[in-house]
Amino acid sequence: NYVVGIFRGPDAASPSSPAFRVAVALLSTGMTDAIREERGLSYAANAIWIERGATAGAIYVSTAAPTTVLPLISKQMDDIRHIPGPVNLHNFTDQFIVEYFADNMTNAGQADFLARAQLYQGDYRKASQAMEDLRHVSSDDVRDVATRYFNHIHFVYLGDTTRVDRKAFAGF
Repeated sequence: NYVVGIFRGPDAASPSSPAFRVAVALLSTGMTDAIREERGLSYAANAIWIERGATAGAIYVSTAAPTTVLPLISKQMDDIRHIPGPVNLHNFTDQFIVEYFADNMTNAGQADFLARAQLYQGDYRKASQAMEDLRHVSSDDVRDVATRYFNHIHFVYLGDTTRVDRKAFAGF
């Protein structure tokens, strides 16, 4: 059984875009921990940040127990909406930045990074600023974007429809 949920985010050039990116990364970490690591309910449970002219987030999980997993995803989203403040996010964002650069070390990855800065910020030289902006995201910023954007999720479910009730998706 596969569950995919997509939700909108801010415009890519919006000042709240870095906070949304961090919020989605925190959601991914929380989902992996709660669903895969702690309970073994999925071999793939994560959230991804999608950047186009507007950003979006997506949740993904493959599981034999969708009725059990959906409330866990909802709880992870609620935890981020209610993240206590202030929380120091520097270690998380620094690790995220290192992994991002490691994943984009190819010429194609770097060209994509520069092209997005040109398209969304109007100047390819602002590419390095995108990662620096992540370092300035506060727990208040994360809480605000999660409250604003972690809702109105459009779901796709592929699998045994007897394993989950449609009402389970309404909790989002």
